[in-house]
Amino acid sequence: MTRQGVRSGADHGREPDSLRSYAVTTLVDHLVRAGRRDAVHQLLSKDGPEGSVWYELKQGADDDRGYERDVGVAWQLADAQFREAPAGPLRSRAIALQVR
Repeated sequence: MTRQGVRSGADHGREPDSLRSYAVTTLVDHLVRAGRRDAVHQLLSKDGPEGSVWYELKQGADDDRGYERDVGVAWQLADAQFREAPAGPLRSRAIALQVR
């Protein structure tokens, strides 16, 4: 049991499908609400042997449209970072995130 009283996937060697699906479907929203912009960009930039690891997870959760939404959220975050940044390295980093 976890601290919240919900059985964890570790109890059985894997996550329950519903928990995995929920986590994949809502992770970006939770990161945004927590103010973790960089974590959103890191998540979407992870590549594996088949390409984007995040896309593979979203596909596995039958959430292809959610991937598109997450990419849009990441772009909006990068655009806001660009608008907030003074000229210089912070602004160029924001541009790089926008075109990634």
